[in-house]
Amino acid sequence: MKRILFTLGAGLCTFAGVLLAVGPPANSAASARVETSAEAPAAAAPLDAPLGQPTTPTTAALPSPAPVVTDVPEVPAGYGCAAALAYLATHAKPGTTSYCPHYAEGHPAETWLTLTNGVAATSIYIATPCLQAYQNEASNSWGHWDDTATWIGDYPDDPYGTC
Repeated sequence: MKRILFTLGAGLCTFAGVLLAVGPPANSAASARVETSAEAPAAAAPLDAPLGQPTTPTTAALPSPAPVVTDVPEVPAGYGCAAALAYLATHAKPGTTSYCPHYAEGHPAETWLTLTNGVAATSIYIATPCLQAYQNEASNSWGHWDDTATWIGDYPDDPYGTC
């Protein structure tokens, strides 16, 4: 521990845990010296403690924090991309490529037929993976057009309703 000793007047005092020794001035100028000791520093007195009174540091136990409670919305059965992609893999027209999550032009989901060099490719885009959205698109993948984009007739759009 370091103690800084200032020689200013007569006496000793402690300020903020530092022992100050005050004695007569040397050559009419204040002098200071630093002493080092192996003893542990004394605890600083609280600011509102009376001067000259011994103080004992105290440790107050902090209260346990209150448990954090959050409202977790209930997820409907069958909701989510994993469920959607698993369903589409077994119920959509074979050869259909499904994407989830994917932009669907403001709709919960869409089925697209793309014609390239005379061959049609079906893609399903799921933006909101609710049960009705992906069931509708699996159904839609079977209707309206064949693999060469030839109209095959009316087929019910979105027979499972909306999300």
